[in-house]
Amino acid sequence: VDVLSAPGVHRKLWLRCHFAGARGMGFRDRHYLLADAGLPEFPQDFPDTQAGQQEAASQAADSLRRFERRLPKKRPNFGVLGIAAPHGPDWGSLSAVCDPTGRPTICRPSQLQLLTRRHCFYSQPGLLPVRVLSLGRGVPRGGCHLYRPAASDFEQVKPRGQPSKGGAGGARAHLVSVSCPSPASETPTLEEPEHRSQKMSRLRRRQQEPAKVETIRPLVGFLTSGGFSYHHGRGVGVGAV
Repeated sequence: VDVLSAPGVHRKLWLRCHFAGARGMGFRDRHYLLADAGLPEFPQDFPDTQAGQQEAASQAADSLRRFERRLPKKRPNFGVLGIAAPHGPDWGSLSAVCDPTGRPTICRPSQLQLLTRRHCFYSQPGLLPVRVLSLGRGVPRGGCHLYRPAASDFEQVKPRGQPSKGGAGGARAHLVSVSCPSPASETPTLEEPEHRSQKMSRLRRRQQEPAKVETIRPLVGFLTSGGFSYHHGRGVGVGAV
């Protein structure tokens, strides 16, 4: 809620709110609390709004300026790494979900729908807001690309505990294995192979411009913010797919 007051009234308004039990909070503290809980924050986590679009454009411009300040030899080659939008989410690359201005369409169900119709499927065109939790020690950040895993990727994910067989002892062992992850479980490493055809030396030799590369996993969304969450004990990110 935005409160508009006349000049000179805001101090008295703050005092009345404080004596009534209200507590003030800065934007930075609110950002840390929402990020720790893995909740979206306005406007950076709402790219389907005009304010979110302006915030994303400002962050992309800052990232591009930092990139251009580096020496040419010290700049990472995003074409070799297969990164389509290195400076900010490019929602236009996800066709059929954006309006002519490049603003994505995100289906945000209300809290009442989430409580009463938890298992329903949404047939409306657009993206869905998601919360991503890291399996390993990686920490997601804003601008991370989200790809659809292949069937072979699920085979690399090892279960954290195997239930034992045999009566009550087996049930007890199953509970212990679920609550205490096995130290032998490993986090799978799914890396995009290098696209060596996009190396600058080869492009200069062929007198070609950097082209858009096709990744082995299709791009389905982006993260708008992320960081390490002490509440979840791992990296958490917020975005849309």
